[in-house]
Amino acid sequence: MCRDILSSDPNNGAALLLLAEVRLASEPGSSLAHLLMAHALRRSNRASEAIPHAEAAVSAAPNNTEARMTLAMALRDSGAIERAIQALQDIVELDGALVVARLNLGIALTEAGRVQEAIAILQNLVVEHPHLGDAWLQLGNAHREMGDATSAVGSYRAAVATEPQKARGHSNLGVALQQCGELDAAAASFLTAITIDPQLAEAHKNLAMLQLLRGDFSQGFEGFAWRWQQDGPVNRPRPFRQLAWDGASLAGKTVLIWGEQGIGDEIMFASLFPEVIAQADRTLIECESRLTPLFRRSFPDAEVFSRTDAAHERLVRDDIDLQSASGDLCRWLRRRHADFGTPKAFLKSDPTMRQARRQAYDSFGPGSKIGIAWRSRTPLWGAIKSAPLSKWAPILKTPNAVWLNLQYGDCDDELSLIDRQLGIEIHQDPSVNQFANLDNFAAQIAALDMVVTTSNTTAHMAGALGVPTLLLLPAIPDWRWQIAGDQVLWYPNMTIFRQASRGDWSDPIEAAAAHLALRVSEHATSV
Repeated sequence: MCRDILSSDPNNGAALLLLAEVRLASEPGSSLAHLLMAHALRRSNRASEAIPHAEAAVSAAPNNTEARMTLAMALRDSGAIERAIQALQDIVELDGALVVARLNLGIALTEAGRVQEAIAILQNLVVEHPHLGDAWLQLGNAHREMGDATSAVGSYRAAVATEPQKARGHSNLGVALQQCGELDAAAASFLTAITIDPQLAEAHKNLAMLQLLRGDFSQGFEGFAWRWQQDGPVNRPRPFRQLAWDGASLAGKTVLIWGEQGIGDEIMFASLFPEVIAQADRTLIECESRLTPLFRRSFPDAEVFSRTDAAHERLVRDDIDLQSASGDLCRWLRRRHADFGTPKAFLKSDPTMRQARRQAYDSFGPGSKIGIAWRSRTPLWGAIKSAPLSKWAPILKTPNAVWLNLQYGDCDDELSLIDRQLGIEIHQDPSVNQFANLDNFAAQIAALDMVVTTSNTTAHMAGALGVPTLLLLPAIPDWRWQIAGDQVLWYPNMTIFRQASRGDWSDPIEAAAAHLALRVSEHATSV
């Protein structure tokens, strides 16, 4: 939700670029000419090309704040977030009263994960400018990034009080209210946002996800289609020209399904592939490249292709009748709770790799081999979904258990702390890197007896493979896990343990520990 506060140039991008080229040709050393070129290139989504021109404009006129702001925004647009932060800090040092620089600095710091610094800057800004709605809005975003939904609600309420006709403020407020468990109030905020701006895609999508959380699949998956109208890299449709499937019969048709969103989403929506494959004459699947070998093995009756910037030539041919994003399949195949049926495992790991991993893990000693993951990096939800490993003692003290680390990212310090405090070793397998090879990761999980995890990629992979899984969830989870119940609609052999009160992991961890102890005891008896 963080966004560039600077206004877009209202002129046509191509015309502006032509004007800039003419100006720069006649005045090659002019700060204004380079600045105009930088604006034109940013307007044309060529931010990396805009950077040298913005730098030239700053070099020619070091005190030109607009040139410095343009450089900062070009750096941010191109992904050079730390350089953008430094450029914005330079502007603030030059002119500490410049509100737009401080506001964008707060946004950039939030995007870089330096959220405490962002909150400090934004809090000072709202104290000095209490009627600046954008500052309150971005402060709310920063609080949400920290997992502090309560503070986010306060900031968003101030934003909508200051600018009640700004629809995005109401939409953001709705998300924070939902995270606080105030579902009716959240729905009302989303509807207010839609009333103010009927075309605000994020408000429609947010309302849809709340409906899905509550089990209203018919309306929820209808509204979920609004995600394609929302800005951001996650919601960019693929450039396929074939007709979009509208739920009609697939008999005799060739259908293309393409993956979307994150790895966990691609795996979860793949649970619908067997139904499409069974109904259609031919099915083609485009997925994230790391999933390709796993999907080819799991769906042998489909043709599977890796997603690349330019679609594979086979996927743009005219002999394909229909195409659909994987998530859009739900709109037609999951309109009611009964449509989910009894979940079945649908992914198949490589048997040779699985056997090799099991042999390696058996060398760690006797006992049930149990994988764990505890963290998520999902923007704006990751902190809420993550259960710090330091709180896992009741689970980790389970007798006759051998622990395997399935958590992505650097977690050596957390593992060392558990070893020092509890005397429990959590083994790591250096041959598995889920960032590089998901097929190997699938084999690792399939080699285990059980998995205990929070809501992240590990949960989806373990569920899809059918490995017995204990899932730890916050009081208000992501929509896919529903608001209540201990069973999962998407995956078999998965049991949910939910927070009784928001932010308190003690109840689900204690309950999961008791359940795990029983399962491990049963496993030991059966061996």
